[in-house]
Amino acid sequence: MFNITPAIFLLIFFCFGSCLNPQKKRLLVTDPDFTARIHQLEVTVQKLVGDVSTLNQQKTTLETNLQNANLEISQLKSTLHSKTGIGAIYTRWGRKDCPKNGTELLYSGTVGGGDYSKAGGPADYICLPHDPDFIKSDGPITTNGYVSSLYGSEYEEGSYFGTNFIDNDVPCAVCRATQQSSVFVIPSKTTCLGSWKVEYYGRLATGADTHSSASQYICIDIHADTLEAGAADQNGKLLYAVKAVCGSLRAHRFMTMHLYRAWFVQIKLDIHDFNKE
Repeated sequence: MFNITPAIFLLIFFCFGSCLNPQKKRLLVTDPDFTARIHQLEVTVQKLVGDVSTLNQQKTTLETNLQNANLEISQLKSTLHSKTGIGAIYTRWGRKDCPKNGTELLYSGTVGGGDYSKAGGPADYICLPHDPDFIKSDGPITTNGYVSSLYGSEYEEGSYFGTNFIDNDVPCAVCRATQQSSVFVIPSKTTCLGSWKVEYYGRLATGADTHSSASQYICIDIHADTLEAGAADQNGKLLYAVKAVCGSLRAHRFMTMHLYRAWFVQIKLDIHDFNKE
């Protein structure tokens, strides 16, 4: 008797496998759809490769730019560090402190100068420290009458500089603008020029026309102060209000009896200015 079990199993398996996938087709390499898909994949891959190459180039460029920028920053920092000793020095007349805008107080003191009544006295006002130093050999001197005397300064207007300021002693502060390269005074202006900025502003003051001693204009801070216990009428180097007189000064620009303001201004030191030196 023949053993037909294996044959029946193969037949059933073949029939079963074929029946499960009656619609399955064989994939041929020469199939047009297959070829088109492969081509599309190749195009996509080539595009991705190109994009990656472009991104790598951009990355290299950005890294180079970053290195150059860091180098420039380092050079600028080095240049700025070498310039830290630069700073404009000025006197803030009528105040004991410096403005809070990038300045440092070197010292505060009292305003002094020559006597208002002496024809040979110096014209300028100076800021004297409260703690003067003396040369060791200083002592009585023989002058034969020829000497220049130094006096303190007083306000001589009760309301021009501040309320009840008359005969009060005048303070001063010597300041350093740490980030500025220069300062100057613009008389009779209420605005600054171009990119310049106000350091402080105030009123013009000087000696009186009728006094014998010469004097110079200074800018007393708009928020002037006085020295404590300094209201005695001792005279000395005096400060008066300033008025404009029409004539050589054009009347439509400078009003008679107009009391002058003065602006003390500063300019920022642009880092690019270092390259011009």
